Amino acid sequence: MTPWRVAAAGFAAMAAFAMSPQPVLAQDAAPAAAAPLTWIARGSADLVVLDKVSARASPLAAALGKPLAYGSLTIVVGACDVRPADQPADATAWLDVTDSNPGGPAFHGWILKAEPAVSGLQHPLYDVRLAGCQ
Repeated sequence: MTPWRVAAAGFAAMAAFAMSPQPVLAQDAAPAAAAPLTWIARGSADLVVLDKVSARASPLAAALGKPLAYGSLTIVVGACDVRPADQPADATAWLDVTDSNPGGPAFHGWILKAEPAVSGLQHPLYDVRLAGCQ
C-alpha cells in the first residue's frame, strides 16, 4: 500500500468514527444547579470589640438600628443574617461605625463571621468582629 492510501484509509476510519453515535459523557452534561444561598434575618448582632491598646476583648450585644457606644466608637447594626441549618454556618451583618474623634475612621458595610479579614473597620485603636446573630 502506498503512503497516500494508508493516509486515506486512516482519514476514512476517522470520518466513520466521527459519524457514529457517541455516548454522552458526564462532562458534556449540564451542570447541576447549585442550591441558592439564602440568609435568615435576625434581630440582633453579637459583636466582639478589641481594644488594641489594652488587648481587652469585649463582647457586645447590639439590637438592630440602636446606637451602641464603645470608647470613641458608635456602632449601629443595620442588619444581621445567618444561613439556614442545611448550608455552611456563617453570619453577616451590616455595620455603620463612626468615631467621635475628629478625622477618625468610619466603616459602613457588610462583615462576615467566617471571613473577618474580607471587610472590616480599619481603626488604630479598635477592631470590631461579628460573633453571630440572635
